[in-house]
Amino acid sequence: MIMNLTQTGKTEIHERKKWLRSTLRHLGALLRQQRGRRPLWDAAQEIGIHPSTLARVEHGRCSDLLTFTKVCVWLQIDPAEILGFKKDSGKRDEEEATSKALLHLHSDESVPQAAANDLAQLIISAHQELARRIREGLVNGSTRV
Repeated sequence: MIMNLTQTGKTEIHERKKWLRSTLRHLGALLRQQRGRRPLWDAAQEIGIHPSTLARVEHGRCSDLLTFTKVCVWLQIDPAEILGFKKDSGKRDEEEATSKALLHLHSDESVPQAAANDLAQLIISAHQELARRIREGLVNGSTRV
């Protein structure tokens, strides 16, 4: 899957970046709600991330897949739910999944397209494995990944 960066492509990337910012703000709101009045340090320790990282995620900035995964596990939500995949459709549409994973990668213009495509496939596989572990009860909210 190669993304053509014509004007239409640039508009699409801009729209995807807006969607990503909105999605990350939503994740941050869920995280703040779940943490409640608990100290940042305590929640961060449970999640398995640094308190400053937790503060960044709560403000809508999530810089890497591992942090995203740890937060989702702690919230006990499927990463696919946050990324907008259809939950009731037992099987994801791979093209849609790849497109959404690419959105994260294309927001960093220093990532070559071929690498972004390969990483998108890796992200999809990681999310599928995490979802399987959650379904089978192998991962819970306090387990560190």
